[in-house]
This record gives sequence, structure tokens and C-alpha cells, in this order.
Amino acid sequence: MKRHFLFFLCCFLPVSKVFAHSFNCNIDYIAMGSSAPDLVYLKMACNASNPVQSGTNGCTAESISQDTISFTTASELGKNYYSLALAAMMAQKRVLVSAYATCPENSPSTPVVYSMRVIN
Repeated sequence: MKRHFLFFLCCFLPVSKVFAHSFNCNIDYIAMGSSAPDLVYLKMACNASNPVQSGTNGCTAESISQDTISFTTASELGKNYYSLALAAMMAQKRVLVSAYATCPENSPSTPVVYSMRVIN
């Protein structure tokens, strides 16, 4: 019953642009840099479905990344995302990731992770 309800939600309700930038694939690599030490980048093995358009919220770069998303490790949630991403990458598992239609101030081309789930 639960699966039928989820199928109904996915197929018949309009997808909000707020959470439109999503992936269903493996993680290619995880990166961090000294210019923004709390910011983690996930390069996905596929392009985003319904990607964020330039000029949306903080996504002001000329080109918004089709395959990279970000999150901060400054919060507990971000630390949990980081742990989950590392585990998924090491186990070579698919990840279902959704991102907000917004980008961090110091990275205007990479949407921010909203949710993450590892899939068998």
C-alpha cells in the first residue's frame, strides 16, 4: 500500500521547482577546498533531472552545474550527509539525492542538498 501511495505522489502531483534538481545514480567523487573549508561537493555519475536554472535564488553563476551539488559540514545534518555520501561511494551504491533550487553564497553554481538516500 505504501508503494502505491508513493507512486501516486510521484506521478500525479506536480514537482516543485524548489526540489527539482535531483539525481539517481552513483557518486563519482567527493571534493572539498581550502577556499570554503566547510563546503563539500558531490560529483554525481549522471546529470540532474529538471536542473536548476541560472538566476534562481543564490544560483547566480552563468552556468549551473548539471552533475555537482554541495552541502556544508558546519551543521549536524551536513556531517550526516558527508558520512552517508562516503559510505555510499565506498560501497558503490546508487544514491537518490534532491537539492534545493538555491546555491551557497560562496559557490553560486552548485545547488544545496535537501535530502539523500542510499539505494541497493
